[in-house]
Amino acid sequence: MRQTYHNRKVFLIFLSTACLVFSSNVFAKTVSFDPSFSEFILKNASPLHTQLKNKTGLGYESLKNQFNSIDCNPNKLDSLDLADKIEDYQFYITLNTVLAKCKSSISVKEYELQHLLKNKDPYLIIAGESLNSPMSYFGHSLILFLDKKDFYFSPVISVLAPTEGLSTFEQISKGGFSFIHAELNVIPLHQVIDFYNDQESRNLKFIKLPKSIFKRNRLIDYFNHQLEKDLSYNFFTKNCSTYLYDALNYACDCFNNAPSIITPVLLERKVQKHLTKASQFEMNSLFNTFNKGYQALNSNQKKSVKNMFIDTRKKFFHDKNVSNVAVLASRLTFESYHNPNQAYSELLTAYGKDNSLLSNVPILEFTSDEDLDSTSISSVKMTLKEESINLKLSVVDFDHFQQRSYNFISSKLSAGTVELTQKKGSTSLNALEFLNIQAVTPLNFVTKKPSWRLKLGVERNGFNKLKGLISAGVGAASSISKLKMYVLPSIELRSRLTFPVYSGIQMNTDQLSIKYEMKNLKEQSITFLRRENSNFGYEYNVSKQKNKKALHSLTLSYYF
Repeated sequence: MRQTYHNRKVFLIFLSTACLVFSSNVFAKTVSFDPSFSEFILKNASPLHTQLKNKTGLGYESLKNQFNSIDCNPNKLDSLDLADKIEDYQFYITLNTVLAKCKSSISVKEYELQHLLKNKDPYLIIAGESLNSPMSYFGHSLILFLDKKDFYFSPVISVLAPTEGLSTFEQISKGGFSFIHAELNVIPLHQVIDFYNDQESRNLKFIKLPKSIFKRNRLIDYFNHQLEKDLSYNFFTKNCSTYLYDALNYACDCFNNAPSIITPVLLERKVQKHLTKASQFEMNSLFNTFNKGYQALNSNQKKSVKNMFIDTRKKFFHDKNVSNVAVLASRLTFESYHNPNQAYSELLTAYGKDNSLLSNVPILEFTSDEDLDSTSISSVKMTLKEESINLKLSVVDFDHFQQRSYNFISSKLSAGTVELTQKKGSTSLNALEFLNIQAVTPLNFVTKKPSWRLKLGVERNGFNKLKGLISAGVGAASSISKLKMYVLPSIELRSRLTFPVYSGIQMNTDQLSIKYEMKNLKEQSITFLRRENSNFGYEYNVSKQKNKKALHSLTLSYYF
């Protein structure tokens, strides 16, 4: 009996040890990773052709690393006989001919996460806000594991809810008030750049996660655990940032208890608090890159860009700045707006798009206080008026006008806002704002997107009664230098149905922002705002209604 008990005890110890040693290898769930090699070649044939001829650049280095990954000699790339001019598809065929001589192909494979992410540096990616999709009102967040030698094929972890087949109403109703099935996917970085930077024209911010604080193995362990679960998604309470917040907290154990609603900018701010050195770089969206280049041109150069873009019969110019901006204009039309102009092929054939692939990994920079303006998503505002004091609390308060950095568009998004008024010793509820969105996108010969607004809430009317409010409008905007002008004809339901026209002019500078707004030419206001730092700001406002005296107010704002 003693011998049997002893043998059983030894067997149980051996079994437990084996489980501990081999569990991560034998029982770990694998993940599918598709480098999408052919897609990368076809979409970037022109800049890859240039980098291969010059034997330099991140696209060139990434190709070499992909050849190494299948034990194929990367020197075959250097032996390619490439003509000065070659069509994109012919370049793709030439490269695939070389690849076909290798023993194996670059294709989708199953990996254990620990193996796939080994020796790669984790970065938090923040994709800027997009008002085109209900899922992206608050931006998007991902985790990159960067391999500097294989930049464009570095794996990125993304938690998303597939919404194919769902209407906008279904996305809002199910994703906002219930749950949608979610997926954890690993995709190559070039797809992230193509989708967010180019197709959706959103800036991408890359924030390096210090290994001394965020333990890479624990970060990977968290995602391994999620692979075993059925994941769900809610735009507010269980979104992409909720999962990444839990993942990063698991890796560092340095965050406080998670709030009910986590947004990408809140997640960014949490991470920024633990950074002590230069640790971020940014990739501007295709929209911003074009507008920045276009505004830097003089009037004659702008006219040349427009002519090259519109009329294929016009002779092409040899001014590099002009040709680069003309290519960006065509790319923006095709890649972001999916409406290629007639000169698209001619422009790319003549000038290529060499700038679409990076030469080197961007240099890490310090985070400035100005950068943090966009990470404060909530606010408390106290407004001093002649006969009352207003207190306004917003769960979400994102407004480009209130930020110091210049933006080519003017977006405003607030939600969960409560406004209280104290007058003659009594306090009352003045307004509830469920959702307030205004997206002002200036039109030009490339950008044809309308500007629009939507407001849902409850407001106190002229008879001191709280009434529901639904207001929506669509219009147009334009810009001259740093001035933005817009007109938004609207339909509005308060006590009765009306059709007001909202219009305005905005100007943002580092020191002071000014906006002049009108409603039906009967109500006018002008606001002067100064953002003192990422947490504090103040504004002076003068408003006037027809046949009434002007009202003055001073607002002190705290952003957090």
